[in-house]
Amino acid sequence: MAAALAIATIALCVSLPWPTQAQEVPAGALLFERFDEGWLGRWKYSSVKKYAGRFQTVQLEGFQDTAVQMPVGNVHYGVSTVLPRAIVPSEGLVVQYEVKFSEGHTCGGAYLKLLSKTDEPFTPKRLNSKTPFSIMFGPDRCGPDARVHVIMNARNPVTQQQTEHHLISAPEPRADKLSHVYTLVLHSNNRFKVLIDGVEQVSGPLATAKWGPPLQPPELIPDPEHVKPDDWVEEDMIDEPAAVKPANWDDRRYIPDPHAVKPGGWLEHEPSEIADPKAVQPPTWDDSKDGVWLPPLVQNPACIGAVGCGPWKAPTVKNPRYKGPWLPPQIKNPKYKGPWVQRTIPNPNYYKVESPLDLLAPITAVAFELWTTEPGYTFDSVLLGVGEEGLDAAAAYMRQTRRPRHQVEVAAAMAAARASSRPPGIRHSAANKLLDLLDTPLFQQAKSHLQPLVTAVQQNPEVAWAAVMTPLMMVLGLLAMRCYSRPKAAGAASEDQLQDAEDDEQADKAWLEQLRQQRQAAKAAAAAAATATTNGGINAMDQQESQSTKL
Repeated sequence: MAAALAIATIALCVSLPWPTQAQEVPAGALLFERFDEGWLGRWKYSSVKKYAGRFQTVQLEGFQDTAVQMPVGNVHYGVSTVLPRAIVPSEGLVVQYEVKFSEGHTCGGAYLKLLSKTDEPFTPKRLNSKTPFSIMFGPDRCGPDARVHVIMNARNPVTQQQTEHHLISAPEPRADKLSHVYTLVLHSNNRFKVLIDGVEQVSGPLATAKWGPPLQPPELIPDPEHVKPDDWVEEDMIDEPAAVKPANWDDRRYIPDPHAVKPGGWLEHEPSEIADPKAVQPPTWDDSKDGVWLPPLVQNPACIGAVGCGPWKAPTVKNPRYKGPWLPPQIKNPKYKGPWVQRTIPNPNYYKVESPLDLLAPITAVAFELWTTEPGYTFDSVLLGVGEEGLDAAAAYMRQTRRPRHQVEVAAAMAAARASSRPPGIRHSAANKLLDLLDTPLFQQAKSHLQPLVTAVQQNPEVAWAAVMTPLMMVLGLLAMRCYSRPKAAGAASEDQLQDAEDDEQADKAWLEQLRQQRQAAKAAAAAAATATTNGGINAMDQQESQSTKL
């Protein structure tokens, strides 16, 4: 009985869904995804066959947490997560996340889609390119076309149609391989702000920003039933019908050289090429199918060694009488009626945009629905907040997490760049030492002027060796001259040589003693002069004081 109860309990536990690992969410954020362990329990891949790409969890160098990366290019990726509750955009919201293009960014999207709440509940497994979204935000690039998308999918309250409105003044995404934080703020007062790494790029009222197509429909539209008549003439000037080009008007830019003479021996009646007399029509050739057979052409034997064959033409020269192309004069068009203007009618779909955020559907999920040509797009720290609390959460992340992480990343990038500019090996050691010297604070201000030297050192390490070895060899040469300036004795030194050495030593000592005495005499003279100056000053002061007393 107990065994059966245990088996039943185990079966019940297995049949129940496993809970996903909870993630700590900062205060004020409705969603904060750091893609740590268990993120696949919160995010689901699309089951649509098109989306075969799978994110790869990576550990970024120098960081404690993990991120997700697109490991393969030319593949569609589709993954999304459902929010704990729907967000009404008019409450004000902030979208913020981190992007790193580890292998560059030439053609591909790295944006987020905030999916709309519809009558049919959203299912992550059915995510596709036509899944309705309220806002699309993030970097996108393909060749010269690069922008940080801000797209609002607004609903026309008159026609109930959804229209995507693209922000025309969208900033350009960063093109380096460092991580950058992209932030979109939509205030409840219908103002917006786009920031990159916490620095504002563009802002203003949503209603007056430049959108394509415009967010505000026009009050008047062209009347589709008003069509320009066929006989309506808008050309005010025409060519004069009776005008004729003058007989002496020469519009030939080049003419045959009148002074040219045909060279002697020119075979004008001989063609330069003739039909090959040895050619035979193939037996399989069918004139009805292949057309009339013609033998191939070969060089005319009569022209071999001749000056030329065929019709002779004089070379061309500039025409001295050239006047340019002739154009008939213009006269007023008697049939001119003026520019035709299509009349306008009131726009039946017009509405006054006062609160653009009210035109957006509530947001129920966040999705990556992407395609790119290269791999390495890395995402981290997706934050979605509402109202002022959301702004505080985004600012707290930038202050507490992003700033120190960015410093670590920049330091690592600088170290990597420094290492790449300093190849290993004895051949590059002198160049590396010279580059280290130029990186010191002493040379920072002059480094821009020394850049040609840096380039020469990097391209030709032998230049650095020459810069180091030249002064070293000069010092060694001077030392050698000093050491070998006296003749060397062969074998054992004789008594005369020893006596000469002793005399030299005594002479050196005498010279040193003389030098010492001269220095002492100079010091004594300086001290005496100072004492005399002091006494003279004191005597002068005494005389002045006595004179003052007398007065």
